[in-house]
Formats: sequence, C-alpha cells, structure tokens
Amino acid sequence: MPYIPPEVVEQARQIDLLTYLQSCEPQELVRISGNNYTTRTHDSLKISNGKWMWWSQRIGGYNALDYLVKVKGCSFRAAGRRHCQGLRLFTAESGKRVPEKEECTMNCCCPCGADKKTAICAYLREHHTGKSRAIHSEDLQRLFCLDGRNIRRKISALRQAGYPICSDESGYYFADNQKEINNTVYRLNGMVTQVSNARTGLLFASAVRGFV
Repeated sequence: MPYIPPEVVEQARQIDLLTYLQSCEPQELVRISGNNYTTRTHDSLKISNGKWMWWSQRIGGYNALDYLVKVKGCSFRAAGRRHCQGLRLFTAESGKRVPEKEECTMNCCCPCGADKKTAICAYLREHHTGKSRAIHSEDLQRLFCLDGRNIRRKISALRQAGYPICSDESGYYFADNQKEINNTVYRLNGMVTQVSNARTGLLFASAVRGFV
C-alpha cells in the first residue's frame, strides 16, 4: 500500500466534510437550509458549521478523513489515499485566490486543463442537471475559488455561447427540459424590464433636476 507522508495526512485533516463532498461526491449532498446539509445515503447525518454528526449512530467529527473512516468504513490508509486523490489539487479552503486564467484544478468532473468557464459548464452538466439538483451560487464560489460576480459573468458567457444554464431561487443548474429554459428566460426578461425601468427613472430624475 502506498506510503502517505505525514504532511499530506495533516493537510487532509484540514479539509472539512462539506468541502470534500462538494468536490468529490456532490451527488451525495442534500441541502436542508442555508449552510446545513445532509447526505442521500444517511439522512440522519447532518453537516453544519464545519462539523458533522451521524445522529442515528452517535458518531461525529470535524473533517472528511473522519467521515471516510467512521462512516464509509475505509481503513485510515485507504481513506487518506482516497482523500488525497480527490483533493490534492483543491485549494478553496486555503483562502488563496486562484488567478482567473489558471487552469481548473477540479478533478471530479472536468477535463484536465479546462478553463474555469468550461469546468463550470462540465460540472453543472455532470452533477446538476435539472431544477431539483440546482446548486447554490455560494457553493459554486467555494468549488471554483471565484466570487459571486465572476460566477455570474461565466454563467452569462456560457448562456451567450448557447449552453442551457438555468437558475432560480435555489441556484444554478443545467436544463433538463424546455420548461426549465422557459422559466429562466422569463426571469431574465423580468430583470431586463427592471433595468430598463431604473434607467428611465434616472433619466427622469436628471431632467427634473436640470442636470446637464
């Protein structure tokens, strides 16, 4: 069995369960509310504030390594190897801003070397097709080390390129049917109307006050 250096194990211990699941097993996550989650396999396992608790078994922990050992039943070495394979390039928790042009380091769903726009599209298509599987913007920000503004820019660019990326109050998702596209188009039309009304209001205010 491959040797895992102590410093790598220590690094793995710093990765919380939510980050691990978002990166490597996103299909397993179920949002309850806000930043509170459960899993599809164990609905009594709750994840919140950097901790997790499997209430039916009275087992809990702080990091993903504990989860792989206590819940998945992996040996410590197997858990460490699996953890490293899935997250060795994932740096969202470091607080380090990844440059916009840097190659994507997500190895859960997108091809090596893909830029982030392409990676986001591939990730949504692979893991979040259909409204019922929407992912919140904050989770995309965490996964791809981007702020909300840049996530919106990349989603907009993908839509302009013809990719059916939809959104609603629950988050972003890859369209599964025409109705989902129509609903998103309706929302976007409403936003255009609001922007147009705001523009009209500003022009009116300018005219009333005699601004040049």
